[in-house]
Amino acid sequence: MKIKEKFIQCIIFSPYLFLMAGINFIPNGDKKMVIFCLISIITSVIYYNAKYLKENIKNPALWICTLLAIYLSISYSIQDGSPSLLRAFLSAVLVMFFIPPLSNKNLLFLATLGAGCLFFNSVYQSFYLDHSRSAGLANVIPYATFCSTLFLIGIYFIIKNHDKKQTSLAIIIIILSTTSVILSLSRGVWLALVVATFAMIICQFLRSKKLWKYISIIFISGISILYLFKEPILDRAQETISEIHEIQNGNLNTSIGLRLQMWKASYFIAKENLLFGVGSQHQSILNKLYDTGKISNDLLKFQPQHYHNQLIDSMVKYGLIGVFFIILLYLSPIATSIYYKSDYTTLIVGISSLYLIAGLTDVPLNHSQTIYIYILFMVPLSSMRKTS
Repeated sequence: MKIKEKFIQCIIFSPYLFLMAGINFIPNGDKKMVIFCLISIITSVIYYNAKYLKENIKNPALWICTLLAIYLSISYSIQDGSPSLLRAFLSAVLVMFFIPPLSNKNLLFLATLGAGCLFFNSVYQSFYLDHSRSAGLANVIPYATFCSTLFLIGIYFIIKNHDKKQTSLAIIIIILSTTSVILSLSRGVWLALVVATFAMIICQFLRSKKLWKYISIIFISGISILYLFKEPILDRAQETISEIHEIQNGNLNTSIGLRLQMWKASYFIAKENLLFGVGSQHQSILNKLYDTGKISNDLLKFQPQHYHNQLIDSMVKYGLIGVFFIILLYLSPIATSIYYKSDYTTLIVGISSLYLIAGLTDVPLNHSQTIYIYILFMVPLSSMRKTS
């Protein structure tokens, strides 16, 4: 590849590079990401004309993302909502129409770059600054989900039996990203990552039964990392047990207790507009629920921006139609990868499982960085076979 062509490729793939090395660490990174997406689109159109548009437009998963982005735009114009969420969906969807396919080499490089940057940030926050459960500028829970996505890419390169160099890099990705996930102290993401890993192993086992060696590598690496970070893990487990005891004693003013209150309140809010949701009006409805004694003063003071469950939050803000699109967003990459017989089906199943389980206690598809990494990886990988 000539130097000029390499430079053009770097510009076109700049959204991926910034996603891995910038969005979580730079102020207003989500807004800067839009600029990289626009530059990528313009460069792709100038250099390749409509070549990749003609190919990418056939991807069913991309059309599901497009329909959701359109619905979110309409909802935002009518009843307001999150501008950062809408901005992320629109820019991610638009750039996907013009981006070239990801190669194995590019995927591995991006995952290594991202895992390295996230690892150094997590270690810096936790040990140098002595900030417990901090990711710096990013919200720690979607940050952990982001790290977990890179972990699953590492798992993919191990269980797919690639060459020694790729396997070695994959092990490094797993170690670095696992460290970041553990230091996040995000219990819901820990559970989601375990489920997603098992989903990938089962999916691959159905295709090839020669996995014992790779499962052993994953198991030994996991046990080693857990041992190194056993103290924060045990502390978090003890905290969870204490919260459960508090709830049993009637105290719902805890992390878990507030979530339970949010989910209960969401039932009353969603009834206001079951089909289309209430958008940003959900907080004013919370005030009315407090006046009628249906929610506690603790929840009113908390003033939740979201409801710590992806489907419940979508039901409240975007109604049944929004929930329908979120479910399609989980399932369409899997269906597309099966239809195209993609070599990345195992990875896609893992990432979908991660977002589904993480979405039980958080809203990964409400945060810019987790929206971008989901769409920018799931959409292109779902419709392509392995490339060198």
